[in-house]
Amino acid sequence: MPSSSADPTEPTILADLRKVWRDVAAAMLCVVVALSVRSQAADHRLTTDEIWHLTISTGLGNQRRWPPDELQMNRPSLTSLDTAAPPLSVWAPMKNVLHPPLYTFSLRWWREIFGGGDWTAAMYSTAWSIVAILFVFAAVRQQTGLGLTTCVGLAMALSPAQVHLGTEVRGYAMLMGLSAMGVWQMVRIEEGGATFRRVWLLGLTLCPLLLTHYFAIGGCAAVGAWGLLRLRGPMRWHLLASIAVAAAGFVVLWLPQAVSQIKDMEAGDGFLKTGLPFWRHSLPSGFAIPLRLFVSARTRWAIAVSIGLVSVTVAGVWRRPALLPWLLMLVMPIGTLLVLDALRGTQHTWFVRYAAAAAVAIPAAPVLAAASLRPTAGWGLGLGFVALTAAGLGVSRDVGSPTFHHMTDAFLPVIARERPDTPLVAFSPPGRPHDYYANSMLVEWSHVAGFFPRPTMRLVEPTPADVQRLRDAAHGGRVWLVTSGEIADGANMPPWLHSLLPTARLLQPPLAIPAGGEPITPQPPVELWLLELGPPAAEQP
Repeated sequence: MPSSSADPTEPTILADLRKVWRDVAAAMLCVVVALSVRSQAADHRLTTDEIWHLTISTGLGNQRRWPPDELQMNRPSLTSLDTAAPPLSVWAPMKNVLHPPLYTFSLRWWREIFGGGDWTAAMYSTAWSIVAILFVFAAVRQQTGLGLTTCVGLAMALSPAQVHLGTEVRGYAMLMGLSAMGVWQMVRIEEGGATFRRVWLLGLTLCPLLLTHYFAIGGCAAVGAWGLLRLRGPMRWHLLASIAVAAAGFVVLWLPQAVSQIKDMEAGDGFLKTGLPFWRHSLPSGFAIPLRLFVSARTRWAIAVSIGLVSVTVAGVWRRPALLPWLLMLVMPIGTLLVLDALRGTQHTWFVRYAAAAAVAIPAAPVLAAASLRPTAGWGLGLGFVALTAAGLGVSRDVGSPTFHHMTDAFLPVIARERPDTPLVAFSPPGRPHDYYANSMLVEWSHVAGFFPRPTMRLVEPTPADVQRLRDAAHGGRVWLVTSGEIADGANMPPWLHSLLPTARLLQPPLAIPAGGEPITPQPPVELWLLELGPPAAEQP
């Protein structure tokens, strides 16, 4: 019989296969946990801004504004694909949208393929959240063992803030996913060396990042800073060239529209202006962001914990410079918001979701840094993050935009007592953000099943003809009026209402909701009135 000898490479191949399968199994565990949590969280009531993004994805542009003093009799659904414009129109110039188009454009295709419902739209963000987890998992695995990598992946999968960002119908999960791709590419270069292909892929990633959200500039700055600090010779110039190509792509695809939005952005900042000094409004919330990217926490102790986490990361990077991508991706998106607030006197850092690019660096940055200082410290921090995030599951959503859910719950059951064709009129007095509140109430309510068909009107300065059309549409002259910013005295109509609707008569005391306590845009008091519009003054006896 012919003699045979064992292949000496066979044990090595089998060992490598077992390692790959263990890595794949651990990654799939993180994905399954993330999907199970997010699939439930995706079934939430959409906020006004989420509904707005659905509207943009239909190709209708920014249609959340009800035309002033115009009676809307059979307004079509703004979020349904049945009445949507062609998909390519989503990329067309959109006045007052204030966002780059990549998220809403890709959301439209997702809805075309998987369905146009709210849950389906939320699951698009979940898909990007999973992308972020997988790329962070792959990056961390290159720099540490499987156990710590799994801790980081599970913490991302279970984190309440990550779950909420990963089910919000907005572009922040996409921003996380693309940022995670950038971190993975930087780590790959750190651990495996710079090549022409790797450097160019990293630089070109910045184009879709910028087309997702303007606050991606912090993540882009992190990539640029890392390249200047860690790359040498021709590879540094290749990175700068690839970044220039990415910037040119953004200029061609969106810069003209971005420039046209500057004034709209300045108007939008009116909601975020504050008379407080910078060190009292944005600085505390900015320092609290690292922890609040993962758990719901009070600002006071979140500041101390966040500073501790960043300090550990800095110490770890000093010990192991290859961890620099994580530190930069953590601090530069947050720092960008702080600089923006300092220059504009706004409070962007109150919105933790705006730092979504930095979310991919927590908990990976402090866990890897702690492990580089002492392995037991890395394990303690990793397991602590998993326990902390698991304990926070089920907390109420706190990353959404200001909503009108409580008004919906209080007012719509009362409105339903009248005939379904009773007109609903929204008005806010001048001098307040009346456009925002009047439009947002109508937008959110229009998305409630059964609200339409119903005559609606946004009241600003109605002419007698406008009032007559409203009266003609009302059965017996009865209309609902919802208003913000005023407190009624019970049974008497205030002078401003009498001047707008001089023939109106109050049928019952208004239903009032007191002012809210939002830290950024405190909600004014809101009231619901049932009125009867009499005949024009000329027809009265």
